[in-house]
Amino acid sequence: MRYFRPENNVSAGPITFSRLRIYCIRCSENIVILGGGGEKKGRKAQDGAETWKALKMMMAVDKKLVEKIRAGEIWYSRDLMQLEGELFIGI
Repeated sequence: MRYFRPENNVSAGPITFSRLRIYCIRCSENIVILGGGGEKKGRKAQDGAETWKALKMMMAVDKKLVEKIRAGEIWYSRDLMQLEGELFIGI
């Protein structure tokens, strides 16, 4: 994921100069969960209400996702190309 940089436990992109910031969770080489984002208002996600809200949401999704994987409610398919199981994550 060379176009995204780590930001807390999720990734932010694009790396190159852009006024747009989007967030994702990289589960594996083949699985990426895209989230929300918004227009960058400064260097940090906290500088913009939209980006800060989107980052906090993706951090919460990541936390719940890890919990569900550890509990055996979500797992990787045999070919490692998708997630399976109870994929609904309530925040």
